[in-house]
Amino acid sequence: QADIDLLTQTLCLHSWYIQVRGNRGREPNREDVQLSAATLPDRWTASEEEFRFIFRRDSGLSPGLFLDQRANRRMLHLLKPRSVLNLFSYTGGFSVAAAKAGAERVVTVDISRKFLDWAKENFRANALDPENKNFEFRDIDSQIYLKWAAKNSLLFDAVICDPPSFARLEKSVFRLETELEALISQCLDVTAPGGFTLFSTNHEGLTSEQIVKRIDALLKVSKRPFRIERAPSPDWDFEFPREPRLTKALVLRRAYS
Repeated sequence: QADIDLLTQTLCLHSWYIQVRGNRGREPNREDVQLSAATLPDRWTASEEEFRFIFRRDSGLSPGLFLDQRANRRMLHLLKPRSVLNLFSYTGGFSVAAAKAGAERVVTVDISRKFLDWAKENFRANALDPENKNFEFRDIDSQIYLKWAAKNSLLFDAVICDPPSFARLEKSVFRLETELEALISQCLDVTAPGGFTLFSTNHEGLTSEQIVKRIDALLKVSKRPFRIERAPSPDWDFEFPREPRLTKALVLRRAYS
């Protein structure tokens, strides 16, 4: 409580919401929530640089945006790709960044219709019309969409892939640790010449070195015209001294020919 008091006094916060998570390995669903004495709404709109996002206090462990992806959203916005595929999109943070940069086509894919509806709210919060023909919202498993896109020869200048470490699907179980190469390969299949795939994960069982080694081996075996580049590091407020970086991200850039 003393740390909370110091934080709120230093930042002059009148209304605040603090969620303390349990150990991700042993108690992944345990959470302790502490609220300020001031009235806090169930929903509010927050600003991140030039973007606006809807947050929800009543939505379980995830209130609406993965803050550690701020630097990557900034990168996507600055690069201004013309077409973007946002897989495992959650509430569409990357889609908003791409659309605000003027992308001609943004496809937002998530298996949850609830999160896609939330993504549409985020579009409206940024003066973007989700019904615009340039924007698509697909409630489908991301890997199934990738197969369909490859079959139909669809290509995107930017493919965003930030998958869960583990997920139970209707007829199967997704484990990133065992499906990494297959998922990356599918993303590369729909990456346009000169474009890139941004891959990111918080999987604690995979280090950055392991991910790079496995993807590098995939590229060599398949002889794909891609090179591995470093993605932006998380901003300073997501760096913890003497602790390994939880967010691992890299860019796979395709040659023009």
